[in-house]
Amino acid sequence: MFEAAMPKESPWRMMCESEIWGKQILNTMACEGLETIERTEIYKSWQARTLRAGFRQLPLNQNIVKKIKTKVKANFHKDFFVDEADQWMVQGRKGRILNAFSCWKPS
Repeated sequence: MFEAAMPKESPWRMMCESEIWGKQILNTMACEGLETIERTEIYKSWQARTLRAGFRQLPLNQNIVKKIKTKVKANFHKDFFVDEADQWMVQGRKGRILNAFSCWKPS
């Protein structure tokens, strides 16, 4: 997504790539066993865990979801998508969910 949205020299892009995405990619591709920093899980397992912890999920703000969908369709490659699933806003590429966002509140 960065290639389609930001110039390569952008300080914001460089920070995101090195501090956020770079660490996640390294963890996913190069780390095994005890070296693994973070284990990837699907959002549905987080939903069950968060409900068991005593939180309740809040509905997504439809205006925000609509704006984000419109921006992604207008500014990014056709393979990228934003959609809704079980009160989660999911972001992905080529049909695969890469990130999921939701709002929660203590019960």
